[in-house]
Amino acid sequence: MGRRIYIEEAGCNRRRLDLTMIKKYLEANDYVLVDSPDGADKILLGTCAFKKLEEDESVARVRGMRKKYGSKLVVYGCLPDIAEERYREFAEIPKVAPKEIEAIEQIFPGGRKSYADFADTNLVGSENSGVLK
Repeated sequence: MGRRIYIEEAGCNRRRLDLTMIKKYLEANDYVLVDSPDGADKILLGTCAFKKLEEDESVARVRGMRKKYGSKLVVYGCLPDIAEERYREFAEIPKVAPKEIEAIEQIFPGGRKSYADFADTNLVGSENSGVLK
């Protein structure tokens, strides 16, 4: 499996913090983050579906990326959870929903570090957040 990953971020601050942890996991396991989807072996596409506008934008982005990059695409974010009906159109695309974020290891196998080894950047005051207790 190729180790060059392009991450396209979208969504709320919470999902962007999740992507920060995913990046740390990937880098710790020798994946290389690249600046362009054209140079990637896999593309992790962030999505949002909090409101209809964001849902529509996410669906359009997934459609466009699927058309251009096909099997390289992996979807992350709330679209598969919040808009299940609409996401069925993309059933062939691997997905990682926020509530099952540890599944990132199945799509991007690590070896040296597991996803659980990283402090949750979403928690203020966690041991590794740099905030004093």
